Amino acid sequence: MKKILILSKDNTPCTIIAQGLINRYLNGIKAYSSIINSNIYVNLNTKRVLETISAWSSLYYPNTLNELKDIEFDLVVIVCESKNELLLPFPKRIEVIAVPFKEPKDNDYSSFKAVMNEIKKKLLPIVRKKLS
Repeated sequence: MKKILILSKDNTPCTIIAQGLINRYLNGIKAYSSIINSNIYVNLNTKRVLETISAWSSLYYPNTLNELKDIEFDLVVIVCESKNELLLPFPKRIEVIAVPFKEPKDNDYSSFKAVMNEIKKKLLPIVRKKLS
């Protein structure tokens, strides 16, 4: 099974939404998500939007890179718009790509749904192609 890390600088709903979509729709690929600046909450709209497509798991939360240090990833995807600010501790053999998404508005469920649809449309084909 291929392993992918979805990464962002801050606690972003995009990382967990991307993780849920990849795990739901891409067979043979296991997605993990992580943030650089730790924070322990998941926005409730993130959970709600993934539940609508049966892609939510209680295992989804903002991991730190240290929590995932023993996993050998095949691909790392940066989904935050501040990708140039990240100093990544990954070996050169791991491909790191940036596919940034605009953050949904905290209390606007429709913006979470729009971001989920954008991630599904834009990111999933890229991941499928890179890891097939």
